[in-house]
Amino acid sequence: MILSRAEIRRAIESRSIIVEPEPESGQYSASSLDLRLGEGFHSWDKERMARLSQAGIDYSLDASMVERFSALADEFLVPIETDADGCLVIHPGEFVLGITHEWVELPLAAGIAARVEGRSTLARMGLAVHLTAPTIHAGWEGKITLEMVNLGGWPIKLRPRHLRICQLVFERVGEFPDSDRENESDSPPQFRGQQSPAG
Repeated sequence: MILSRAEIRRAIESRSIIVEPEPESGQYSASSLDLRLGEGFHSWDKERMARLSQAGIDYSLDASMVERFSALADEFLVPIETDADGCLVIHPGEFVLGITHEWVELPLAAGIAARVEGRSTLARMGLAVHLTAPTIHAGWEGKITLEMVNLGGWPIKLRPRHLRICQLVFERVGEFPDSDRENESDSPPQFRGQQSPAG
């Protein structure tokens, strides 16, 4: 069941959901909580990949190495500079990793999970803020990575710490999550506790 605005507020007050800094009233909607864009952006190093390609080296990102994302990130992700105003400009077709300003914790004992969703105003500009990875599991904590793509026809300027970039939809987990992890597939996600979009 999706939590309403009142239920989200109560869950935050009781620390069943932890969001820091504490959300302002304008961040709540009828059944979700808006999160703001954080600082620090990364993109795959296209120049390095082009050099490898020219040298005849296969630079394809091996999707079978997802468990080793940190190694891939260290090797191929580079920071992106913001403009003089501290804003990020995403050009048409460009893919950028960003992160939320807010730190989110979903304590396992509370039995609450969440989904990251885009905001319709930004979607109408052509901005997708997450790609195929909306689930925030019960027990997770960290800043939420945003996989942003400009699908529109013009550059989009984003202002960190001010722009409400995405929304979280909270849901109760049907059965109380088991904290005893008997097999590898039940272990916490590799990005738990992240502070950077690079993992």
